[in-house]
Amino acid sequence: MDRRQRFEKYGWLISKTQSILKHYSCPESCNASCCKHHIIDLYRKEYEKILKNVDKESVNIFKSNAVKSELEGCYKAINAVGQCSLLINSKCRIYDNRPEACRTFPFVIFSDVEAGFGLTLLLCPMSVNIIRDYAQWYKSVNSTMYNQLNVVYEQHKDINKNNDFCVQMKEHNLDSFIEFLERKYSLVSFLCSFSRIWGSEAVEKKMRGLTPHFSHHILLFYLFLYRSTANRLATP
Repeated sequence: MDRRQRFEKYGWLISKTQSILKHYSCPESCNASCCKHHIIDLYRKEYEKILKNVDKESVNIFKSNAVKSELEGCYKAINAVGQCSLLINSKCRIYDNRPEACRTFPFVIFSDVEAGFGLTLLLCPMSVNIIRDYAQWYKSVNSTMYNQLNVVYEQHKDINKNNDFCVQMKEHNLDSFIEFLERKYSLVSFLCSFSRIWGSEAVEKKMRGLTPHFSHHILLFYLFLYRSTANRLATP
């Protein structure tokens, strides 16, 4: 794979991770452990772009803590093994301009001799929910993988910090998995709106763990309730 193909592959994987991550957010219980146990590598253009877009104090902190990256193709690195120097009270002071490695976390894009790049998912308080959904997607594809991922989810669903365990994300699964998430969360969003209208926070919370198939049945139930209520209101 030549340099141009590697660049395109990398960009493709970045876009896929963002299409997945838009459906998730870090739980309030998270203590930003992803900013305390990793080395953050940056490409030269990315490093220079961050320096141009953050405040002067952040620039000084960033520069004084950046060292030469040991990762092939990267320019600088921030050692966040103890704690990232830009982390204040578990909040990133340059969050809107954070490095790409931070934007894609808990996904990690790694170099691969044959494929150019590969994708893996690290365990953290947020990614266990991705694993739960990945297991649900696998249920109709491969029962063995469904069972294995479900075991991982059950074992780690209550973790409150990062874990070195990782799950390989096969690239030929990504588009189908993203479509699965789009269907699931468009339905869940709609159903949660109904739940708020009906004043049930418990129901709304439960909705977020449903599969698209089961959500569809609940949607029909809510539509039945909606029609029944509308008919009653329309009756003189």
